Amino acid sequence: MPSRWARIYHVASFLLCWCAPVVSEHKMPQFALATEFAETVYRLQPTHIDILPPFFDWRGLYRIRDTHDRVWMLRLLRLPAAFDAFSQTAYLLQSLEHQRYLAPQLRLTHDHQQVGFHNGWSSLLLSYIDGVVLDVQSTDFTPLASALAQLHTLSIPNDANFP
Repeated sequence: MPSRWARIYHVASFLLCWCAPVVSEHKMPQFALATEFAETVYRLQPTHIDILPPFFDWRGLYRIRDTHDRVWMLRLLRLPAAFDAFSQTAYLLQSLEHQRYLAPQLRLTHDHQQVGFHNGWSSLLLSYIDGVVLDVQSTDFTPLASALAQLHTLSIPNDANFP
């Protein structure tokens, strides 16, 4: 059974609209793109890659298992503001980590950058939290409410530059 935090994370992911159908004609270029990023930008040797919905010609989401049996979430965007958006996400995740809030952990690129960039694509590589997405009809929203309440108790750094 997935942990309470895994369920919370997946509910939040669902609420952020990561649930759309995969477009099958993009599958082969997606694998090549994910493999190239894993090997070139992060120096990972993937043993398995799952394409996660949705994929558009400007966005990709992948679950990657490496040779050390670790599982990662690779997020790719090819948009003008993608690098800045991922930088803000990375900053937020590291702030949460410093305050001991359970959230996905950021993996730096091989040259120690928070956000990767390669061939016009920006990337963010995060630890993967396994679980299931709660159904919107679920009565088990107590863990989500608890996590949101805990978020409200955290301090925001003075140099935070969020919209």
